[in-house]
Amino acid sequence: RQHPFPCEDESIRQLNPLSSCLPLEGNMDKTISNADPQVAKVRTLLAHDFAKGVSEATPCASARMMEQAASCGSGVEKALFEHVALVLSSHRAQFTMQVDHSVRRRFDDRLDCPADSFSHSGCFSVGAIRLFEDLGMLEELEREQAVGRLRGQFRKELLALTRRMRKLLGRERMPEAHNPVFPRVLLRAFADALANLGFDTRARRLALSVYGPLLDQIIANVYARVIAALTMIPNTATQAID
Repeated sequence: RQHPFPCEDESIRQLNPLSSCLPLEGNMDKTISNADPQVAKVRTLLAHDFAKGVSEATPCASARMMEQAASCGSGVEKALFEHVALVLSSHRAQFTMQVDHSVRRRFDDRLDCPADSFSHSGCFSVGAIRLFEDLGMLEELEREQAVGRLRGQFRKELLALTRRMRKLLGRERMPEAHNPVFPRVLLRAFADALANLGFDTRARRLALSVYGPLLDQIIANVYARVIAALTMIPNTATQAID
């Protein structure tokens, strides 16, 4: 099978999904032990496969950043591209574990959370965009635009996932703010992991812009795997979606 990221490190193929279950700071995954076993399996699969995909894509993303740096000539932008590429390359294992851990934590948060102010966003007016700029919230804006794009791109997959998760959790409704498999969970976890490496807002925005096309393929693979796993759990299978 040809891998979507041909410049991956061969050692990542041996990534152990159990190794990334270890909390990085204290007992931050305490809710995992209290979860329903089937829900915990879905969370582990979602977190492990997304983190593994991000790890496999990192060499390609870093190479693209260095190409961008070379085209910048000199200055602050060139230094930023080089810095982000170097840190991601040299701290790849740590980054992978941080992504895995952040997905698990945000998955748990979605199971019982207050209303999310961005739950129905993704498309913004010119006035709203200017407001985001004025408030210094461009990172949130760009992430929500990516969420809106992914919502449309994976409409069928999200419908299938949401139906199965509702059955698994015994819920009649599951709005985006409470949906643990929605793209926002993955993109925010990605940003969390970048922040844990010490990247500021500008560096995180740069990373998301470079990883963007790679994340599309990663999320497609993750959703396919999670749907297949949910189909094997009794009482969660649904009819095919047109």
